Amino acid sequence: MKHDWKRHKGGTVQFNFEQPDQDCKADFVEQVGADFRIERVRDVLLRRFLNTRSSSHPRTDQDLLQAVLEALRGSALLPRQGITVQVQSRWVILSGLLDTSFQRSSAADAVLALPGVRGLRNRVVLRPPASSSEIHAQLVHTFEHSRAFDARQLSVGVVGTRVTLHGSFSSEAERTAAQHLAWSVRGVTGVQNQTFVAG
Repeated sequence: MKHDWKRHKGGTVQFNFEQPDQDCKADFVEQVGADFRIERVRDVLLRRFLNTRSSSHPRTDQDLLQAVLEALRGSALLPRQGITVQVQSRWVILSGLLDTSFQRSSAADAVLALPGVRGLRNRVVLRPPASSSEIHAQLVHTFEHSRAFDARQLSVGVVGTRVTLHGSFSSEAERTAAQHLAWSVRGVTGVQNQTFVAG
């Protein structure tokens, strides 16, 4: 499947597809989900040209609404409450409040993985923390209680709602785990991972 994308003002991203291939959908969704987390796109506009004629695809907006609600409720990465869903002509509109950018992008990933979805507008916003010091305290607490790595080798800087990680790890898996944990903290809108693997 060939695709290209353009970024417009206001954080809107438009994707165009050629030679639709349903088998490629999962890989593309995974790639797009990662890009959204990195770029923190506010309002995601996806133009998708995928084969939606399969009998397994939801045929009505009501069917698709139920499928979206079940996908969000079934995700271990998302809270039970906080997201409102609308479906118009098989376009899904998410709104509401969540604690982290990771949760916001996870909700988008769950929707985009569903067959029959023509597009997504992700209007979910984050609950802002009281201050950058609160984010720092939450990060330190999260890292100190993590069993994935030794937090003593890690230092954290916070400017506004953006986080910078410094330090060393014994493996790339530990380095990646630290970055994912940073994204999971409420109010974090960006993570710059300047850590390295000590060889």
